[in-house]
Amino acid sequence: MKEQNKLIGGLGLSFLLYLIGFLLLTQWIVPIEYVGESGNLMWFYFFVALCMVMAWIGIPWGVTFIIKTTFILWVINSLFYPTLPFTSSLWFNQLIALIQQDIGLILSQQVANISDVFRTVLFFVLLGLLSYLVHFWIAVRQKLFLFYVMTLIYVTVIDTFTNYDASTSIVWMVGLGFLALSLLFLRRMVSLENLHKRGLLKRWLVPLIVLIVASTSVAFATPKSGPIWPDPVPYIQSYADGAGQGRYGKIGYGTDDSQLGGPFLPDNSVVFTALAEVQHNWRIETKDTYTGKGWVSSSQIPPLEFLPSEQVPFSLNPEQPERPKRSATLQFQQEYPHIVYPYGLNSIFIDEVQSLAVQPITQKVSTLNEAGEPVNVGTYSLEYQIPQYSMNGLRTAHTKVGNDIEMQAIMERYTQLPSELPNRVRELAEQITAEEDNWYDKAKAIENYFQRPEFVYDQTDVAIPEGNTDYVDQFLFDTQRGYCDNFSTSMVVMLRSIGIPAQWVKGYTSGESRGAVNTQYNEYEITNNNAHSWVEVYFPEVGWVPFEPTKGFSQTVLLNFDEERPDTTTPDVEDPAEKPEQPQTPEEVEQSSGGSSFSWTAFKLKVETFVKENMWKIMFITIGVTLLLIVLYRWRSKWLPYYLVRKFKNRKHDEKVMEEAYTALLKQLHRIGLPRNEGHTLRTYSARIDTYYGSDEMSSLTKLYEKELYKKESSEEEWKRALELWENLIKKTTA
Repeated sequence: MKEQNKLIGGLGLSFLLYLIGFLLLTQWIVPIEYVGESGNLMWFYFFVALCMVMAWIGIPWGVTFIIKTTFILWVINSLFYPTLPFTSSLWFNQLIALIQQDIGLILSQQVANISDVFRTVLFFVLLGLLSYLVHFWIAVRQKLFLFYVMTLIYVTVIDTFTNYDASTSIVWMVGLGFLALSLLFLRRMVSLENLHKRGLLKRWLVPLIVLIVASTSVAFATPKSGPIWPDPVPYIQSYADGAGQGRYGKIGYGTDDSQLGGPFLPDNSVVFTALAEVQHNWRIETKDTYTGKGWVSSSQIPPLEFLPSEQVPFSLNPEQPERPKRSATLQFQQEYPHIVYPYGLNSIFIDEVQSLAVQPITQKVSTLNEAGEPVNVGTYSLEYQIPQYSMNGLRTAHTKVGNDIEMQAIMERYTQLPSELPNRVRELAEQITAEEDNWYDKAKAIENYFQRPEFVYDQTDVAIPEGNTDYVDQFLFDTQRGYCDNFSTSMVVMLRSIGIPAQWVKGYTSGESRGAVNTQYNEYEITNNNAHSWVEVYFPEVGWVPFEPTKGFSQTVLLNFDEERPDTTTPDVEDPAEKPEQPQTPEEVEQSSGGSSFSWTAFKLKVETFVKENMWKIMFITIGVTLLLIVLYRWRSKWLPYYLVRKFKNRKHDEKVMEEAYTALLKQLHRIGLPRNEGHTLRTYSARIDTYYGSDEMSSLTKLYEKELYKKESSEEEWKRALELWENLIKKTTA
């Protein structure tokens, strides 16, 4: 077969068929951006090209499997774990855990909730399988019609049910389909009819391409009739209207809180790790306007810009200079264009951004580049002073509500409620707090109310308010079942209903401790499961104080029970001695642990920094080396004989050297398209090779080989003669 293909154009026919297969496979990738959120589609194109090139070259399946798997893992690392180096086991362990979780979702028939990481892996696997099928249909079956029909059906379905316009793709596919089917027919005809005439491929292709181009042009030029049947999509959409209400959401930080409620699925993907001195919540932003269904932000005030390492231009509480300064270093696996910070934030130390900006209403700190646009960040350090609150100050704060403009604005903004709020919400709040005479004790009474046994923390059986149903009213009086959003929103609304200013806060809980790094720092791992919402209440002259109504959760708040404004720090287990004013870098943390001079953390950061700064160089070098290896492997029949000649010339004559050399010659002959057929003896095969090359060298070499193999007789002169014949033959294979 290979000899015949050479006579009709060498590797040209095979290359054209694999090229057409690649172009058809790309039609499975193009519509992806119209199906859902997508990006970096070039990786899928490159993967298909890699698969088809390796199939055309004929690389063994074991090698291709390793190359494909490595490529997929590298892409997954680059897209979803950019802050972790490819050689790190941390991201790979996270990937395995996520895939196990997603497989469980598939088995429980919750396919819509699998992660984007697993979707990407599955699509790579699909493209790999399709690439193998195309190779099988081209190289073995020599029939591509089934895959062609499958691709047409896929594209037309995507065209029907999405915004993707497949008109151009279908025209391309029709032309490619006719071309592929015709070339496969030519290959089968050459094989069956034993055609050997040179130039057949060119004479076949020219009229075929002219015919396809002409027929396509006529198809474009002729008028088209309208559709015969009505569009089925509106009917299907109307039938499925509302079906998504039971769909599970994905836990984690998000920006849209306008519609709360509904179940969600856990996700233990790591968001960031923190080297911190103590355990506490991590804050991101607040929302101030309750709509009856969820939270939105009111009119935005221009953000306040400031530089890294400067004092942040906002504060949740009055300054407490006596409080110890603490530091933390955060390293993100899932990067966002904002800062995650603790209470009492003073300064942010970050090298990846040009400036920072805080929105005064949401208190969200954004990271900006030189153009003032949001940019994702991977690592930064924080300096902060965890506030301590006076119990007397909290209980007397309501008496200090003045008539100044600032306090009036706070009361107006943070006691806002929709006019449609059912009266029984306010009545319940008044009933719960009837025996208390100050804001703090009223807030604690409402906070404790949610610890009653009738309230259940649940992530799955959670209702979504329909129609005019109020989100808080439904939770308080109907379901009494939900998660942090239900509890925290209900407490804020109840506080506001009785005139206490409160706001809804989003962020993360403290995460899971991974142990002490040294005597100063602990490592905490924060995942999407730690995404959380809680309550802050405003107390005059005290500031914003956090509360935790969600059942099963707790909020760490330092209280001083002795005096209104403490001049010294009240001792407590979470408040050790003074700490350095500047946050330590990870390298300093590692060195202060008393370990060896070699710092794994510093080494890891250096590797990550190098990879991040040279990502494109590494990618192009990797691609270049891969292509070079592919070319070398593809043309190994040209250079490998010279290596074998040097190898066996330096070998001394022994019992195995003749067998190894002869076997290497048979493999080389098979490699260039002259394989030994099953059932043929070595002498019959040798005669065929001698006929092909017009000599008797193969037969002479075979006689010497059989004498050595069966009679165990071979002189030094015969070995030199055999080596000469072998060298002449193996060099001829490179021609």
